[in-house]
Amino acid sequence: NGRVHLPGGVVDDLNVGIREGRVIVLTTDAISGKEEIDARGQTVIPGVVDSHTHCWRGSEFETMANAGRAAAKGGVTTIIDMPVDRPIPSTPKILEEKIAEGENGCLVDFALQAGIGLNGLEGFSQILETPVVGAKLFMDNTPPIGKYRCSDTGEILEALKIIAAADKVACVHCEDTFIIDRLTEEILVKGRRDPLSFAESRPPVSEYAGIERTLALIAHT
Repeated sequence: NGRVHLPGGVVDDLNVGIREGRVIVLTTDAISGKEEIDARGQTVIPGVVDSHTHCWRGSEFETMANAGRAAAKGGVTTIIDMPVDRPIPSTPKILEEKIAEGENGCLVDFALQAGIGLNGLEGFSQILETPVVGAKLFMDNTPPIGKYRCSDTGEILEALKIIAAADKVACVHCEDTFIIDRLTEEILVKGRRDPLSFAESRPPVSEYAGIERTLALIAHT
């Protein structure tokens, strides 16, 4: 009896019947079941898939369990977690440990992105043989130094070839670090430390340049 959001619009006072995790009926007629939820006045939406989540495994401020609770609270039923972890999920063993942690504590479904280890592409093809959906790549020096692998253009090209051969998805953080570094230096010289200065150091053109470079690399894989 909730306010149900459907592809064709919103329907008020609609009953949703679920069996074994799947919606089997949508009707304004009365239905009954083993468990009934009074959704009168509530918004009912399909489970949201968050395709870019940071659980920060191994950090001091977040866990997969806590991220899963936050996702469920907001109506997200599946998260795809980025590999900006400590340690980076760049080997099958580390990935197995992360999967076990998620299965034991994450309230929602999850999928994982692999990462490039701090030693480069050594073992990268092996991690893509595990049940990851793809791999995350960072251009140049855009990630926090020491927290994730910074890949130059040559390494990104080679990584894209390996990802394509494994039939997985590449997720690329596209920014031009040379544009960012120059603008950041100019802003710091002016003594600025305000929040807007960070945004100004990363204008759209820095992303456009990164995207164009990535598209050129993809054309050669």
